Amino acid sequence: MRKTPRLIGLAAGVLLGFAAGARAEFPVQLSLTPDVALRPDSESIQGVRLGVWSRNKDVSGLDLGIIQGTRGDFLGLGVAIVNLVDGDSAGLQWGAYGYSRVRGSFKGLLGGIVSRVGGDCRGVQVGWVTLCDGSAMGWIDGLYAQVGGDFRGLQTGIITYCKGEAKGFTLGGFNRNDRRSAGLTVGFVNYTVDAKGVQLGFVNVTDRLDGLQIGLWNQVNQGAEFKVLPLANWAF
Repeated sequence: MRKTPRLIGLAAGVLLGFAAGARAEFPVQLSLTPDVALRPDSESIQGVRLGVWSRNKDVSGLDLGIIQGTRGDFLGLGVAIVNLVDGDSAGLQWGAYGYSRVRGSFKGLLGGIVSRVGGDCRGVQVGWVTLCDGSAMGWIDGLYAQVGGDFRGLQTGIITYCKGEAKGFTLGGFNRNDRRSAGLTVGFVNYTVDAKGVQLGFVNVTDRLDGLQIGLWNQVNQGAEFKVLPLANWAF
């Protein structure tokens, strides 16, 4: 019977420990730098974060500042000159006249002069230079717009580059695809390894074609009856 109070005390200590761990999120963060802030950068924020230069673990809610850094995941609305997320991000992040970077996956709207996603992107990603290292589904737009994996949706830009398989609509000045392009590609110069659908441009080049090319120079390196034709070339 004497052990009962000790067991109760031990259980209470464990529960308090869990409660302290669960209480790691705070509703408000104000900061000048990560070291001069209302809450330390090791804690998470769930609510509003305002700062000149902020850095925290996980952040969810409204995030406004000049340089906003998140060591973990971000969920919500973030507007800053520089947005940096080391984990995954979902919502809207806008690097006004600056840089937006998500090392993990992203869902929502991401924008900036330079916007980069290290994982997969689902939604809209825009910028002067737009980079998605993983696969993308939605709309990718930029003066230079690059997708490192497969792409589904709309890709637009002065230069568009897809390293994986693209399905949908691509519109740009120079469009390049390193694997297979299925759908409609429109530009001044279009190049893909394997084209299925329609290439429309002044110069269209593909190694293999299952569809139609329309332009001044239409080149199919393999499988077509004519390798180069003006106006149109085809293979089915």
